Amino acid sequence: MKLNQAFIISLSDWLINVSAGWFGAAFIFPAFSKVSKKVNIWLLIMNIGFAIFSFGLGVSLKLK
Repeated sequence: MKLNQAFIISLSDWLINVSAGWFGAAFIFPAFSKVSKKVNIWLLIMNIGFAIFSFGLGVSLKLK
């Protein structure tokens, strides 16, 4: 089954917006959280990883 082109474009745009949210979470959350530095670094790495993955998937869908 072939996906509708409008659905793919909408999903791509949504993933790029989610990526922006992940980048925001990566840099804003550690400033206001009361968790240890080790957990903050882990959260920073995970959030940036999810942001890059989401952005890459969104761009690859957009180019499809």
